Amino acid sequence: IKVPVGFAIESMPENIDIKNQFGYYLISYSFANNSIIMIRKYSRFSKVYPHSDYNDLVKFYDEIYKEDRNKIVLMKAF
Repeated sequence: IKVPVGFAIESMPENIDIKNQFGYYLISYSFANNSIIMIRKYSRFSKVYPHSDYNDLVKFYDEIYKEDRNKIVLMKAF
């Protein structure tokens, strides 16, 4: 993502790395050469899980949903 000239990053989300029995999720952010670089990786493990794991699965997908919707805030540089 190119950052327009005259703007700076005020805040950027933290890098997240989640690994559990359901899969793997990584999202990382960096800033270089007036560009924001975002890397997102997601792998789902194919397996049959007992119904008792359902709440943990929902939590895993909720975390991914939340992290995918984080925002980067830019401010006008003076």
